[in-house]
Amino acid sequence: MHRLTPELLCAPSTRALYAHWHQICAGRRAPVSGDFDPLAVPPSLLPDLLIIEVVESGAEMPPRYRLKLLGGQIRDQVGVNLAGMWIDEIYSGERRDMWIESLNCVYETRRPVAGHSASNLANLQMAAFEWVLAPLSESGTGRVERMIGAVSFGAQYCPSRHRATAPAPCAEAVAAQ
Repeated sequence: MHRLTPELLCAPSTRALYAHWHQICAGRRAPVSGDFDPLAVPPSLLPDLLIIEVVESGAEMPPRYRLKLLGGQIRDQVGVNLAGMWIDEIYSGERRDMWIESLNCVYETRRPVAGHSASNLANLQMAAFEWVLAPLSESGTGRVERMIGAVSFGAQYCPSRHRATAPAPCAEAVAAQ
């Protein structure tokens, strides 16, 4: 996987989310959750915005991920408000595995991950979308406690700027950065 930069993202909302996240990093590996103010996000990004809460289950258990906020455009495309639901209960099979692997990669590396995918929407049409997830850390510990992201439905896949429909395995993505 290429080093993630705004130039690798095709959709305006995923590019805007990444640029905003990079700005609030202020030279750190990841910004603290308190640095993220939804009111400071460009208004055009809000419909495509999502916030995911990381819930640690214990030393031997991997974290779980709960959708805390889902922008109106995402909610409309999906056809239901998924806010408050666990990612591992929304999806199944390979799709669940892809999302959990991507979330785990952000959690473990404290670096953004992006990709392209496709899904059946509320109107039963298959739609392509581009997504980006970026970490927000806990003050003082550096532990990822939230993630912000953007999903852009109908985003054109631009292979010259972006690789694969799913992220490379986490170890490969980190090695490339």
